[in-house]
Amino acid sequence: MKLNVLQIILALGIFTTSCKTQQFLPTEFKDKQINFGSGGGFTGGVNQYILFENGQLFTQKGMSDSLIVLPKIKRKQIKLIFKKYEEYKIGEKFIHFPGNRYHFIEMKEDQAISRQTWGKNDYTPDKQLLEFYNLLNSVIKKDLE
Repeated sequence: MKLNVLQIILALGIFTTSCKTQQFLPTEFKDKQINFGSGGGFTGGVNQYILFENGQLFTQKGMSDSLIVLPKIKRKQIKLIFKKYEEYKIGEKFIHFPGNRYHFIEMKEDQAISRQTWGKNDYTPDKQLLEFYNLLNSVIKKDLE
């Protein structure tokens, strides 16, 4: 009888670990990823989030090279983010107006990188870019609470 219980526990352990989604690091992930955040100022540090299309989320703060793994973002929110990115044509915009302090959105897909940077005092980004940036930040804050 003990052997059967042990076999069941072992089988459940194997089953649950095989059902987990695969975890990646930003250097390994081959699908779409959105990096966004802000930087500059006195220290020149950058606070950024790295969001994978599979929902994995990382953050990197200040001058640190360390990545902190954050809880995954829900699939519904991920679909909304990537849908809005396409709908607002964020990747087709060419925005490069950094200031002393700046904000950025960067899409990495395959070998292509599209980056929008703004913060210059005399530049006002378009409404859709700001809406998208605010969407990213609100999803992150909401899912981390």
